[in-house]
Amino acid sequence: MIGHRQLNMVRHAAIFRRNKRAFILLAILAGAGLSPVLVLPKEYTSQTVILVEQPAVPTSYVTDISSGDLKPRLTTLQEQILSRSRLEGMIGKFGLYPAERAQHASMEALVDRLRKRIVVTPVKPMAESE
Repeated sequence: MIGHRQLNMVRHAAIFRRNKRAFILLAILAGAGLSPVLVLPKEYTSQTVILVEQPAVPTSYVTDISSGDLKPRLTTLQEQILSRSRLEGMIGKFGLYPAERAQHASMEALVDRLRKRIVVTPVKPMAESE
């Protein structure tokens, strides 16, 4: 029976010779699939939408202390997102900038670099939500 034969180097070489085209094609496909991983930069892009709603409590119960303008709210959110403590935690938690950290770059420089990469933009409201 074929299933009980021992595989030695001669048999492996014979298998390779019989399936040479398949092995070469597999090597080419593996190289083509792996090369973009090595060449492309290691970047991650994330987006989120934060919904800021008007208070639902009637003004007869609670007096409104916030103005109708959402710009101060967005400014406060942006300051919280870009705060040094939050960005420092992200750099440590996700292991960002390992080469710079190995060269003992200052944390302030790394935080500034990350802060420049983060973009906070308000989304135009939909017609139904105005």
